[in-house]
Amino acid sequence: MNTMGAVMMYRVKDNECLPFYVSLSGGLNCKVQKTKGITRNQIQEMLAKNLIQATD
Repeated sequence: MNTMGAVMMYRVKDNECLPFYVSLSGGLNCKVQKTKGITRNQIQEMLAKNLIQATD
């Protein structure tokens, strides 16, 4: 099983498109590897609040 993945998303705020990228590893126990356009802490908060959910 591959335990790595990536997410490319766009946040829209006040007619502005803010892209960000995150690479993850660890399967269901997601660990943030790299980020661009967003901080590691912001992604970890989203994961903790289940705003982003890992699926098998």
